[in-house]
Amino acid sequence: MRGTLYGARAAALAATLLVSILGASRAQEGPAGAAPRGKAAASPGFDAHFDAIEAARSLKPPEKDWLIDGYMLLRAQRAIVSKPGTRVGPTVSSAEGVRLPAAMFVEFHAKFEGACRKRLRRDACSAYAWVLEEEAAEAAGADIGALVDATNRIRETSGERTAAIRRAYAALLKSTKVYTQFDVPFVAGYSQSGERIYVDREVPQSIELRRSTAPARGLLVVHERFEKTLLEEFKLSYQSAHQLALRLERATALAMGVDWEAYDAAMSELIERIGKRAPKAVPRDLDMTPYLAYPDAESVELARRMKEAMVPVADR
Repeated sequence: MRGTLYGARAAALAATLLVSILGASRAQEGPAGAAPRGKAAASPGFDAHFDAIEAARSLKPPEKDWLIDGYMLLRAQRAIVSKPGTRVGPTVSSAEGVRLPAAMFVEFHAKFEGACRKRLRRDACSAYAWVLEEEAAEAAGADIGALVDATNRIRETSGERTAAIRRAYAALLKSTKVYTQFDVPFVAGYSQSGERIYVDREVPQSIELRRSTAPARGLLVVHERFEKTLLEEFKLSYQSAHQLALRLERATALAMGVDWEAYDAAMSELIERIGKRAPKAVPRDLDMTPYLAYPDAESVELARRMKEAMVPVADR
């Protein structure tokens, strides 16, 4: 859900945020991922490595866990790859001198790509997987070039990636049922089945920015399709799925030539305005997972009002 919390809710969540993040569910086994080349041994998992990164880089739970954040990215990566029996293989060094198994990044890439192909069947899944791997490596302080070399892989060029993401964007829009006549307090969401994407009735088709035009509805579709895929495939917490989906939304926006900071600021204003409006017609099959992810009183009350305002959805 491409939403951010608003008003007094940020303060109300401060006391419960740490518990919410640290209590995020561990992922179940997802699509098989390819281990890096070379001799590898069994490992109890990557938890100790993630702990070392957090300590070395002084990463802490953010006050606003719905924004792009390195700690939240590594928590999402940990939930996907940190399992007993994971292969170790080659290692790379972080900027702080922490030795990290290359497999913790390669498997993140492979498992995301596998889930993407299974759920969305898009050729650009590799391009999006590289985006996440590179950003995870950056968050951990690891050099992506050294990581690629250690695992004998070749990255696509920036031009190839941009073209692949643009093709995926067009294909996703073509294959998605998008409904725009409902109230969706967090600006966009998905049906319980994932077959429908709901975009709030106030969201325009596009937003004119100073240096570019942002296809707002289309970018929201990308975010919601990936977020639902991540929730279903890896049983992530909402916060973790949202963190990854937001980064893929950003990658898509940049590939489309959109000024991300200007777009994000415009969307934040829109989200705040929508959030102040009382919901009157919420789709009955809207997945409420994002709205139930926060235990503060205002979030609970919003979920209650949304359920009271639910209406049938005519299929098409």
